Amino acid sequence: PPAEPVYDILKSETERVTRIVRQMLGLYRNTDQVGAFDLNSVVDDTLTLFARQLSTASITVEKHLGKLPPIVGSADQFRQVLSNLVVNARDSMAKGGRLAVRTRHVRATDGVHGSVNILLADTGCGIPADMLQSIFEPFVSTKGEKGTGLGLWIVKGIVENHSGGIRVRSRQGRGTVFKLSFPIVR
Repeated sequence: PPAEPVYDILKSETERVTRIVRQMLGLYRNTDQVGAFDLNSVVDDTLTLFARQLSTASITVEKHLGKLPPIVGSADQFRQVLSNLVVNARDSMAKGGRLAVRTRHVRATDGVHGSVNILLADTGCGIPADMLQSIFEPFVSTKGEKGTGLGLWIVKGIVENHSGGIRVRSRQGRGTVFKLSFPIVR
């Protein structure tokens, strides 16, 4: 019994490390099913999964899903990207706020090429300017002891594995905007 608090801490930390390792392995393992999928369905599913947590945290979600062509890639990895970004947005809005999620198809002038964009914008605490350059590096976190510092690193890896790009704008006290763009060929 006297060692039980230490045991509980060790168990909790072991579970945390296990989750980190699984995420890292999932990023670099190419065993995920790759194929064409409906990105808007993945966005819907992810927001449904977190709907209760967001509501409990007094966060309203504004969703604007455009008409998209199928995207080729791993739907599971896209779920991971969206989950990580939604969790970060939730954590940045301790006193509630607004999360806007938008998808859009951008056609190229040649009619063949184009891109699919996903935008997530929150009204959270924002990211300090001196950290913006390093947020995609492993073990960098704005959450202190609460975060592993791997969420955005994993996001970046998955986005790059899908030949995509990611841009971030953030102002402390005003919120953060993540814009992901993925090339498509019709």
